[in-house]
Amino acid sequence: MDTDCLVLRPVEDIWEHFSKFDSKQLAAVTPESEVEALGWYNRFAQHPFYGKFGINSGVMLMNLTRMRQFRWREKIISIYKQYKQKLTWGDQDILNIVFHNHPGTFSLYITVWSKL
Repeated sequence: MDTDCLVLRPVEDIWEHFSKFDSKQLAAVTPESEVEALGWYNRFAQHPFYGKFGINSGVMLMNLTRMRQFRWREKIISIYKQYKQKLTWGDQDILNIVFHNHPGTFSLYITVWSKL
């Protein structure tokens, strides 16, 4: 969880989302935007990103066992080496590329956290 997140309900509530993972999902994230005119990835990204708007890594659930089995470390290092000159948002850009290339490996959650 990023330090600029405002938590409006018990943080423990987010753990319930782990029970919704299927057998292949190793992470859960939220969309970067829901409005085309405001989306950063769909307007500016110079690398692949997930879906229509990309994902946000501000709050991310991670099943570390599955990530190791997926060879997460090797994949993100390879992506970094390939795209390092095009990464604006660092880890979030790398995650977008990973999930673009492997869309079934994560869950997209929207309703776990409410917006103000």
